[in-house]
Amino acid sequence: MAERASGTGELGAKPSSVFGDGALADRVTLVTGGGTNLGKAAAVELARCGASVLIAGRREDVLAETVDAIGERCSWVSGDIRERPDAERIVQTALDRHGRLDFVLNNAGGQYFVPAEGITIKGWRAVQRLNVGGTLGMCRAAHELAMRPAGAGTIVNVTVSPHRGMPAMAHTGTARAAVESLTRELAAEWAADGVAVTAVAIGRFATESLRKYPAEMWRSAAATRCPCSGWAMCRNTPGRPAV
Repeated sequence: MAERASGTGELGAKPSSVFGDGALADRVTLVTGGGTNLGKAAAVELARCGASVLIAGRREDVLAETVDAIGERCSWVSGDIRERPDAERIVQTALDRHGRLDFVLNNAGGQYFVPAEGITIKGWRAVQRLNVGGTLGMCRAAHELAMRPAGAGTIVNVTVSPHRGMPAMAHTGTARAAVESLTRELAAEWAADGVAVTAVAIGRFATESLRKYPAEMWRSAAATRCPCSGWAMCRNTPGRPAV
C-alpha cells in the first residue's frame, strides 16, 4: 500500500540550511526506515532540497504521519526489506509513481543492547537478517529494477560506526562491518553500470529508539567509545539541535 501526504507539510516546506534551493530538483529518492529518527531526518532534508521522496517501513501509521509532516514531495510505501518480494515492490512503487529512481538510502536497521555473552543464536540471526540481508535485498532490487536499466544511480548504506566497537551491541557491530565490506564489493561490480554504492558511518545519534534503553547504558557507551565523547542528535527533530 502506498499513500501521499494529506497534512500541512511544515517540515518539508522549509528551505535547507545546508544546500542550495533545488539542489535535488527532479531527483527521485527512496529512504528505508524513513518514518522515524535518522530516516525521517534524511527524508526531510531530501524534500527540502527539491527531491521527490518515497519513505518505506513496516508501520503504516508512522509512515503516514511522517509524510503528512513533510508534505507533497513525500509519499510512503509499507514493506519488509527482509523479504525479497517486498524489497522489489518498494522499488517498483518508486518506478510506478515517478518513472525513475535516482537515489536509495538504506537506513533501515535494528539491534538491541545485550552483552556479547548474552547474544542468542536467534537474536544474532535476526540482526544479521535485517541489517545485512535487508540491505543486500534493497541494493539488488534497486540495481536490477531501476538503476542498471537507467545506466545511473546512487545507493548509500548507513553503517552507523563499527570501527571502534559498539558496546553491548556486538551483533550489530558485526553486521554493520559486513555491510561496509558488501558495499565495497557492490561498488566495484556495479560501477560499470553507472551505479555508485557508498557506505556512510555516521556515528551514533540520541534518537527516540535509543532512549528506550537505560540511560546509564547509552551514556556510558558514548563516553567511552565515541570520538566526540557524546551522541549526535537529529537536527530537524524539535528541541534537539545537532551536536
